[in-house]
Amino acid sequence: MSTSHPTNSILPCLPISVELQQKLNSIIQQNNWEQENGLRRILGAGAEFFAQSEKASENTGTLEKDDLIQRVIAAESVIASLQYRLYEKECANKNWKLSSGAIQTENIGLRKTAFKQLERIDALTLRNKQLEKEVKDISTQMDAIQCRSESDQKLGLLSFIKNYLSRKKRE
Repeated sequence: MSTSHPTNSILPCLPISVELQQKLNSIIQQNNWEQENGLRRILGAGAEFFAQSEKASENTGTLEKDDLIQRVIAAESVIASLQYRLYEKECANKNWKLSSGAIQTENIGLRKTAFKQLERIDALTLRNKQLEKEVKDISTQMDAIQCRSESDQKLGLLSFIKNYLSRKKRE
């Protein structure tokens, strides 16, 4: 698993012999380690070995001390690898919490927007009903005006005819 965090890696720029690279790969494969964890363990073990070797050279060493040193080296190697993996998991968890919080905030904002839109839809639906009623009233009034106009036109025509006929009779 790869996470983005600062590292102090020297391996990419450290030239090593092909034999040493093969030896490292062999150790990593024999122990079924991932490449990065294996390199960390080997480096940690080597560093501890040299630190213990300096102490052992100052004192007279026994077989028991050497065995104990080897066990400490192996334990420190495992601890170093586990500490790094814990750090990776903590970074991943922190990033997940940030992502989760952002998603929750976005969800709250979208819900508020949705409720505002629903309120607006309700108001516009009510306004549409009012306008439909007004249009229906205006349509009814227009029909009444048209009927009256037609009636007035008929009356006007009848009046005209009546006047015309009465003039003709006088003539």
